[in-house]
Amino acid sequence: MDYKITWITRLHGLQDYNNYKITAITRLQQLQDYSNYKITWITRLHGLQDYMDYKITWIARLQQLQDYMDYKITWITRLHGLQDYMDTRQQLQDYSNYKITTITRLQQLQDYSNYEITAITRLQQLQDYSNYKITAITRLQQLQDYSNYKITAITGLQQLQDYNNYKITAITTLQQLQDYSNYKITTITRLQQLQDYNNYKIAAITRLQQLQDYSNYKITAITRLHQLQDYNNYKITAITRLQQLQDYSNYKITTITRLQQLQDYSNYKITTITRLQQLQDYSNYKITTITRLQQLQDYSNYKITTITRLQQLQDYSNYKITAITRLHQLQDYNNYKITAITRLQQLQDYSNYKITAITRLHGLQDYKD
Repeated sequence: MDYKITWITRLHGLQDYNNYKITAITRLQQLQDYSNYKITWITRLHGLQDYMDYKITWIARLQQLQDYMDYKITWITRLHGLQDYMDTRQQLQDYSNYKITTITRLQQLQDYSNYEITAITRLQQLQDYSNYKITAITRLQQLQDYSNYKITAITGLQQLQDYNNYKITAITTLQQLQDYSNYKITTITRLQQLQDYNNYKIAAITRLQQLQDYSNYKITAITRLHQLQDYNNYKITAITRLQQLQDYSNYKITTITRLQQLQDYSNYKITTITRLQQLQDYSNYKITTITRLQQLQDYSNYKITTITRLQQLQDYSNYKITAITRLHQLQDYNNYKITAITRLQQLQDYSNYKITAITRLHGLQDYKD
């Protein structure tokens, strides 16, 4: 009889465990949805990165271009170490002020007819570059392994050499612009500020690539968790880890809010790219450009908010270090899982034995009665 009471108690415990397991499976499915959402978010960040590259290139072509070889040496040096973040914030502020001044000067231009013929030719070149960029974005989205991406990046640096030859031709054309000599002295100073901002952007690209590797690792870890057949021996450790996930859950809520804001900006960007591709007449383009330059003021306010979010990414960087430690713990758990599978097979044999024992207990109960 005592054995039968113990057996009934264990059945209740198994029922509670079954309910817990269903909840755990639901949470794992939610983590899968979040992982897919994050991959989409990273893909969109790559698209935003390409858009920033395009915008800086467009501004640089309207200004005197700095010598590319000096830039390349600085770029290689800066890749080995990040510039002080506080200095970068000040440079971004200077860049924002530069944009406001640029908008005012563009509105003050009175004589633009001599520049229009050259501009129409450049617009055709920009069209070709836009088609190339769309293809490049598609290829970046298809990258699964960072080592393959690095090989592509080396090829891209060789292509930049050809682009450097194009820039030399562009400098000659820019020197022919009327009333440009007084503008050049101020432009040289501002180009140096853009150089510092560009170095910061390259460092950000490196971090995004590291996040890609981390995302691929996490997808593999989630797949392994789905393959678990039983959670009985792991339950005590899992409860402790679920308490640690509480801090991460609070972070995730904040992240989802920011991603929704990025969604609105992404929709705006897609519309902007479509309009640029549809431009055929430069005179119509000029009217549209003046309107869009006024809209850039709103984007400047958005950039200030982005600077604040970059500071918050520092906290996420600290979280990532902790996450890497936890992933190492998952590796130990994977070794533990192999042992657990063996135990599950033993439990299967015990379950068959228990069914036979329960049948016999029923027979004994009838016999006692």
